[in-house]
Amino acid sequence: MATLLTQGTQLEARKIKKPLTKSYLFSLSVLFFVCAHFFQPNPGGSGLHLAFNAASWIPASIAIAIALFHIAKQGLIKYSTLTLVLLFAVILLCLPLFYHDASPQSALGKFLGLWAGLLFFITLQQFAFSNKQKQWLLWCIIGSVLIEAVFGYIQYLFLKEGNSFGYNVIANRPYGIFQQPNVMASFLATGLAIASYFLARQPIKYRENIIALTLLYATIIFTLPLIVVLASRTGWIATLFSVALLTPYMWKYCTKQRFFSWVLALIIGFSGSFALFNLSNNEDLSNVSLASQKINLTDARQYIFPQALDMFLEKPITGYGYGNYEAEYILYTAKQHQISSSYKPGLPSMDHPHNEVLYWGVEGGIVAILGLLLAAGGVLLKIRKSKLDTQFALLALIAPIFIHSQLEYPFYHSMLHWFTFIILLFWIDQLSCKYKKYRISDISKITLRVSSLVLPIVTAFYMLSTLHTNWILTKFETTRPMNPDILAQVTNPVVWEDRFNWDVLSAQLSIGIVNKKPELITPYITWSKELIKTKPRPAFYQNLIIAYQALGEEKRAEDIRREAIFLFPNNKFDLVQLDEKLRQKENNK
Repeated sequence: MATLLTQGTQLEARKIKKPLTKSYLFSLSVLFFVCAHFFQPNPGGSGLHLAFNAASWIPASIAIAIALFHIAKQGLIKYSTLTLVLLFAVILLCLPLFYHDASPQSALGKFLGLWAGLLFFITLQQFAFSNKQKQWLLWCIIGSVLIEAVFGYIQYLFLKEGNSFGYNVIANRPYGIFQQPNVMASFLATGLAIASYFLARQPIKYRENIIALTLLYATIIFTLPLIVVLASRTGWIATLFSVALLTPYMWKYCTKQRFFSWVLALIIGFSGSFALFNLSNNEDLSNVSLASQKINLTDARQYIFPQALDMFLEKPITGYGYGNYEAEYILYTAKQHQISSSYKPGLPSMDHPHNEVLYWGVEGGIVAILGLLLAAGGVLLKIRKSKLDTQFALLALIAPIFIHSQLEYPFYHSMLHWFTFIILLFWIDQLSCKYKKYRISDISKITLRVSSLVLPIVTAFYMLSTLHTNWILTKFETTRPMNPDILAQVTNPVVWEDRFNWDVLSAQLSIGIVNKKPELITPYITWSKELIKTKPRPAFYQNLIIAYQALGEEKRAEDIRREAIFLFPNNKFDLVQLDEKLRQKENNK
């Protein structure tokens, strides 16, 4: 007998569940084309202290939430071998969190970013992207690079002294939204590498996309002059290395006409740097380069790297504990300087050794190093599956950001670098991977659906309140005369905890010193004594000395002075006196 009723039975035809691919890609487009270029006046720093990072996490969280909802709808998770390798590597990196010396709270932001990056990589794998959609991911990066290039030209050529962006027209190193020349340089170099790589993958003859080709050549021509005038050794090395790796690939997969057009674009771009320089207000290129070397850490790295290596060799197994780098670095170098005056004292405010491997090794020991090596090995083995010339090209894509990570800390400075790097890893992986599928339980589906709703709401609230708080603190710091009532409007002091406390307690300290009110001075002492245990910085010690002097506790003031001189022998703490502080406060009234 024929079965006539199929509705509600296993014989009923299953409806095709529409994927959320376009929504996912739209969120990433908003990230790369809009939020990544958001500017707000700030005192500098890294991470969420820079407005574009806070703004960028909002569309990023929406994209991840869309992917989580997509996984719940499909009822399965796709993964590759590289997914498992990266997951195990991240777990290894997290193990030292449980060591006795670790300070998990201080390292929380780093690990939230690490797991968010891994989650983003996994979400990229959940969609059945067409070739055009996969290429759109790289086009997002190229588009973002072009926007930053426009920012760079505006800064270099048109901004005047006293501009609302706080751009230094004297040094005149066009850092775009990043506020740091080396970060700008590595991002531009990445865009140049991707554009060159895409030129070899564009259709030939009748199916040529003129608009796409024009944008790719424009990326090469317009990024190179900025890379040159930025006077960033990191950018120069990254660009030369990427171009050298790409040359065999371009020669093999481009027509001769396109290959020579690529070479011509590189020549035009390099030549354009001299024309660009002549349009600026600087007197000559050598002065720009020399000035840049005075303000960067090129010379300092000559002893920072050996010092970090010394620290790792001192505690190779357990490390000094996550979240403790700055305090341990200052203390270690101070002790070594006491033993031998030729040993350089530590640089103040140095919370990262400007080398990612050393950073994880010093804090997490050998286990953290193994985690990094595992992740790097997994990526290199994935690249090795391609042909030799393609291997070089794929290395060229990730080379600028990777090289930068060994000379500074781009992943902490720029969320855009972090997500760009992950997209490039996904691109490398998808060229040769075979996805496996894992079906999830009903409980997991519900959890993912709830998470997809909660994640963007919580993230958006947190990031928007972070931006609002930065605006309030900036308003307080730039208002004359000082108005402490402004600080009552702060909505999220968590990200800005140290800055918020500094503004509040320093203001109280100033008032307490001028009006001789001990009850306004004591809170600063209590706060700074705890803070210098994790962030020993000269400004905190200087005010602490003066605060004790204002209370008439000269012995304690001298104890703090001796400790400060021990930690920072290059600073003139012996000149710090209460009278000078009083004169400064009176002048600021």
